[in-house]
Amino acid sequence: VMALADVGRWLDEPRYVDAAAEASAFILETCWTEGKLVRGHRGQSSLGVGFLEDYAIAALGFVRLHAATGDLRWLDGAVALAATISSEFYDPKQIALMRNAREDTELPVRLADMDDGVMPSGGSAAIRLALELGAITGDETLYAMGYDVLTRSIGTASTHPFRSGFLLQAIGHALGPVREVVIAGGPDDPTTAALWATLRRDNHAHVLPVLLPGSGLPADEQTAYPALAGKRALKGQATAFVCERGSCQKPTSSPKELRAQLDAALPKTP
Repeated sequence: VMALADVGRWLDEPRYVDAAAEASAFILETCWTEGKLVRGHRGQSSLGVGFLEDYAIAALGFVRLHAATGDLRWLDGAVALAATISSEFYDPKQIALMRNAREDTELPVRLADMDDGVMPSGGSAAIRLALELGAITGDETLYAMGYDVLTRSIGTASTHPFRSGFLLQAIGHALGPVREVVIAGGPDDPTTAALWATLRRDNHAHVLPVLLPGSGLPADEQTAYPALAGKRALKGQATAFVCERGSCQKPTSSPKELRAQLDAALPKTP
């Protein structure tokens, strides 16, 4: 889902985004029930309880799918999965993310999941999820969890870089000038489309796009998304807010100004 959503957005290829949405809908509608995720389904049978990697990689895919579509359904799904990661897979005493949920293992000792291979490890993916989703939503507890585990894992990345590929990406993300770009506007507003198109052409890894209705978040969702509360279309025009962990630049309805704000914050190339 991550790859399809990212490539679909960067290359403006709707078929890839549609495929990511179809897979994500299957996860939410079939594999996610009563706060638990199963690994998949074959016929009418599930493929067993989900591990940390299943939760974290699916949730990261949902975040990227929202960036490609602007559909808040995917952010809601990511928040739900992240809540289970925090409650069931995070061990605050060891400051570690475990492969198995608390109640889904009979082993006397649970093991952390931090070895990246061809696919990201559950721990590395969960760190990246906590940093991205924590910044987007304003959930400081979630962000702190990811940052604390990342800090504790830096030694692994330096001594075993070949098994820490995605962890190194998470470190780069934490150190980089990450911006959350919130666009509030109606779906039929041409300014919304122009502002969103500016982001769709921007494939820089340190931009986290969010699309809201012109009226902003519904009142019943503002508690889950404190960083998005109050962001709405201003003066009857779609409006973009470029922020970094809650500190925002001047709101703008100009695609040119939005581009300038983004370019000003990009890291300088030697």
